[in-house]
This record gives sequence, structure tokens and C-alpha cells, in this order.
Amino acid sequence: MSYSKESPTMRKHVILKLSRGWRFVKPFFNQPHSLFKKYRLGIYITKKFKVAMGCAIPYKLCFSLPFLGVNMSYKKDAIKGIYFPEHPLLKIAPNNEQYFAAQVVMQGWESIFDPHIYVHHIVRNGLSKSPRNDIEKELIRLMFIKLLQEYNQTHT
Repeated sequence: MSYSKESPTMRKHVILKLSRGWRFVKPFFNQPHSLFKKYRLGIYITKKFKVAMGCAIPYKLCFSLPFLGVNMSYKKDAIKGIYFPEHPLLKIAPNNEQYFAAQVVMQGWESIFDPHIYVHHIVRNGLSKSPRNDIEKELIRLMFIKLLQEYNQTHT
């Protein structure tokens, strides 16, 4: 089968190839925070306190903070004293699952992503379908900074 350079199929193919290549280069630009170095193939917190995605997601088993969040499980002991971020301006709370999981990792537990585990559920419209809010993303980033600074003060 052949395609002209202008065909939509060819454009999609080129974009797909470029995005696959970018997955391998991206972690060099979004370097993981020192606590999340072994998470660099999955979802991790960067040195700039943002959430980034490594090249193994969503294809391979790897150390990772939650991917797309809601389908996660933890041992009861791992989540003692763990909380979701709260702030009056947070409505959709982007990356709140990663914030939650970062605390679990900071307590010495590990978090993995397994692409072979499926969860079947009813799809409903909800807040997670809302457009991302830049103010909320920045609030979460500031909360990550505070969280990791507090961790560094108690563990140095």
C-alpha cells in the first residue's frame, strides 16, 4: 500500500513516529527529581516539580506514579497519613493522584504501573473531563514544592 505525502494517513503515520521518538528523548529534558529517579520510565515528578511521563507508559511494566489516576490501589499501611491536595481554588485538581502517590513513595513504598491490569467500569461524565486549568496546575506544582521541601527537611 502506498500513500501520497499529502494524505491524512501519511501525516498520521509521520506524527506517530515522531511522537514515539519524543517519548525516548523527553526524560532528558524533564529530568526526574532525585526522589523519583527510578520512576523516569513511568510517571514521575521533575526537578521543576511538574508531572512528566516517561517512555514506558502506557506500554511496559515500570516504576511509576499513577497513570490517569483513578484506577489505583495501595496497601492500607502505605496510605496512613496520606492525603489528597486541598485548596479553595482547586476544582478538578489536576495531578492529585500523583500528589497522593508521591507521598506514598516518600514513606518508602514503591509504586508500579502494569499495562496488563484492566479495570472495567461505567464511563460517566465528570470533572476529570473538564479542560485543564493552568491556575490549578500551578497550584499543584507549588504544593509539590512544599511537600518535597518538607520531606527534605525531615530526612536530611
